[in-house]
Amino acid sequence: MKLNLTNYKWISPLLIAVVLIGCSQKSDNLTRGIGIYPGNQAEDFSPILKRDNTNYRNIAKNRTAYHSSSYDYNLTAQLLTDGIITNQKPNYVSLSTSAGPLLKHEREWLLDHVTGSGIDIDGTDIWLQIELGGETAPPEITQIDINGGLTYDETKASKWDFVLSGSNDGENWEELNHLKKSGLPGIERVNPFAEMMKNLKKDSTGKVINPFADFFGPSDPDAPKPSFTFNFSPPESSRTLLQSFKLNEPVAYRFYRVNLNASSAKTWTIGDFNFFNGESQIEVAPSHQFKSAWMSASTGQESVTVDLGASSTFDQIILHWLNKAVSGSIQISEDKSNWTKIADLPGSDELTDNISFDGKITGRYIKINMTEAASGQKIYFKRN
Repeated sequence: MKLNLTNYKWISPLLIAVVLIGCSQKSDNLTRGIGIYPGNQAEDFSPILKRDNTNYRNIAKNRTAYHSSSYDYNLTAQLLTDGIITNQKPNYVSLSTSAGPLLKHEREWLLDHVTGSGIDIDGTDIWLQIELGGETAPPEITQIDINGGLTYDETKASKWDFVLSGSNDGENWEELNHLKKSGLPGIERVNPFAEMMKNLKKDSTGKVINPFADFFGPSDPDAPKPSFTFNFSPPESSRTLLQSFKLNEPVAYRFYRVNLNASSAKTWTIGDFNFFNGESQIEVAPSHQFKSAWMSASTGQESVTVDLGASSTFDQIILHWLNKAVSGSIQISEDKSNWTKIADLPGSDELTDNISFDGKITGRYIKINMTEAASGQKIYFKRN
């Protein structure tokens, strides 16, 4: 489901339990299809499920699961069938900038302690905002470091102004630190190309020696020209940004925003957004805080599918939710193409749905279709 920055909600079945009565399997000596190895089923020696009509058990446990979407790469469908039930909402982060929200695969770039994996933001006045979501209380911090760099226009250098703010709702902000000086921000970055070009000698005619001439060889004006060109212009002037925001006392906010303003700036590159409590670095990436739950990316049409591994017979499905779908249905299929509806989602206030069937239901794939989240919230970002 889409997540409101001020009030994230979940459509999150934590565990899908399907109770076994019996299994049956087809055994046709047919090719498995073009591009599937081995094509001859007789040459496929991978393990297969065996029928077990003795033990009444959860046949969905540890089975393959698929989702229509997931909020990030941690809260995925594989956690639906691991047998772990939790009643705590999982941790997550949301990052946005003055250029817009970061995509799913970009969210943890600023939290991976690799300065080279960063984001670029154009402009003289930009901001970067992070939300630390989930049921766990946000950690106490005493310092935030921003690492990266910027390209700049030296002719426009006059002053720079950086502000760190905190908030618990994404709307009401408290200024935590304010840094400002004249000149250029950061540290000058050495430009080896410019130094090389500056120190080039001239030949006897006074012409500057071309260091790339030997690489390309002599030029024949009548020879065919390549379809590509090289640009050996020196790179733009750039500076390294290593900025620390130290706090007078520990704070613990859900939201932190850094405003960066420099009249000379062209493009900012932010590589690290690091949190500290004293000398200890605080890990805020969700991958460091495991919770066994699936979390969808929207509050609209979503689905999760479990592959039981073989055509199976069952009489009960149990769904454990954190924020449930109030409408939807359950379908079953033998081939993952043709689906048959077997039940509607109850849509009650209970966070556990125990759905029993009068007769035996048989199929290999079970799909939970969700059409509306209990919260009804859609994702949006608050900006000042």
